Amino acid sequence: MTPTSPSRCSLIAGPYLFHYLLDRGVCYIILTDSQFSRTKAFAFLEAIQTEFYGKYYQQIQTVSRPYAFLDFGKFIHKTQKIYSDSRSSNLSQLNVALQDVQRIMVQNIDDVLQRGEAAQAL
Repeated sequence: MTPTSPSRCSLIAGPYLFHYLLDRGVCYIILTDSQFSRTKAFAFLEAIQTEFYGKYYQQIQTVSRPYAFLDFGKFIHKTQKIYSDSRSSNLSQLNVALQDVQRIMVQNIDDVLQRGEAAQAL
């Protein structure tokens, strides 16, 4: 991966898909079968990213030993159960839709702010 790599991507590997999310120097990755919802996979990665960054943001750049974040495995396991449970599918889909709307709104606000800065510069 390079600085020009897309921040979100899915890669086909036979009957499986690798989904990854790059954010602030950390790569979050999941392997699913080809039938698993891409939207649900990215919702899972976003949940992991949000919790991980919220808990460890100050330690990310200074970590010096392998497996420094092993205790985070409990959260990953709990979240994995939620996203793989078919009964929670409807709630998960609603959450995914809300996350998509939030991401679009944040992008739109950023675009408006950048246009405002450009207009002020003129």
